[in-house]
Amino acid sequence: MQLGHRPCENNTRERTRERRESKEANKVQKIKDEFFEMLRNGNVKIKPDSPWNKKKKYFFEEDRYHAVGSSALREQYFYEFTKLLAEEKKEKKEKKEEKESKKKKKKK
Repeated sequence: MQLGHRPCENNTRERTRERRESKEANKVQKIKDEFFEMLRNGNVKIKPDSPWNKKKKYFFEEDRYHAVGSSALREQYFYEFTKLLAEEKKEKKEKKEEKESKKKKKKK
């Protein structure tokens, strides 16, 4: 007789591990989303070129700041957020230019 786990047990363990990993990924994403919300809705204006070392002090009292496990990860999230701001700014500018271009064509 061979010792070891039965295939059914292995499948159950695999599904349990996958659920645990999924829950952890969801938790990490929620923390990141809340950190972004803190940055977006905070009392401090953040621009695409804002440096983390000048802005972080304004968020230190926030629970959402401390929910992110490390200072390196906070900084990484901050720069991901500023990159997102830059993309949003670019899209807004392109839409405005497109709108103005359509207005000019209508006048002709």
